[in-house]
Amino acid sequence: MGNLNCPKCDNASLDANGVCVNCGYVLRLICPKCAHTNSVKARFCGFCGTGTSVSIRIKKEIRSRVSYVARMRIKHFATGLAFGTLLALFAFGAMP
Repeated sequence: MGNLNCPKCDNASLDANGVCVNCGYVLRLICPKCAHTNSVKARFCGFCGTGTSVSIRIKKEIRSRVSYVARMRIKHFATGLAFGTLLALFAFGAMP
């Protein structure tokens, strides 16, 4: 279970479910939004639905700040830029 130590007995042996092998303490994650306790394996809070991992929270924040139309424009621009760069490399790379 990574490099986490048990907060109760400071043992480094936690199983995949976040249970200490030494004392039986069950490690819980606290939701940053509502302070509800969740299991270590939970991806979302069981009370408010907030993502418990940092990557999920970042993606949700980006989606809430950038509209769907803006995301599609960025995606299309990036695709066009990549295709244009690839086309230019082939066109100018083939020149003697």
